[in-house]
Amino acid sequence: METFRIVAFWLLVGAALLLSWEVVKRIYVTPSAAHRAAVTFAIRKDWQQGQEGDLQVDRLTLGFSVAVLFMTAWWNLQPMRFIRLWLKPPYRPITVKLFRLFFAANLIGAISYFVGQVTRHQRTFADYRAAAEIASAWIAVMAVMVMVVWWFDQP
Repeated sequence: METFRIVAFWLLVGAALLLSWEVVKRIYVTPSAAHRAAVTFAIRKDWQQGQEGDLQVDRLTLGFSVAVLFMTAWWNLQPMRFIRLWLKPPYRPITVKLFRLFFAANLIGAISYFVGQVTRHQRTFADYRAAAEIASAWIAVMAVMVMVVWWFDQP
């Protein structure tokens, strides 16, 4: 009788180990690529919906797009000053033309992004005012940074 109990005990222990191993395998097995892609897509969609509904993020994005538009327009109005940030004078004519094309492409991209931001949502006057405050802060920071670099670059 004692032997039967010992054998039954070890059979139960073995069965429990097998069952727990099956549970562990189910928990820690890497999901399929299709499952991972579906989960990733769902998470990204949830994040985008959360960001689109957030007024503060919308105001920050609009304000930043205005500041970038200002900065790229400044590059196009004074290209020689900004070329100096990358290269030391004298400049070859082809270099100046390439930089002007680069600055113009950035301005076109900034305008496109700004138009996309403006037409994306219906906004109130308060939203535009908040975006203007954010834009003015960004513009001030950018201007100070550029002025400091120009100041350090003086001979």
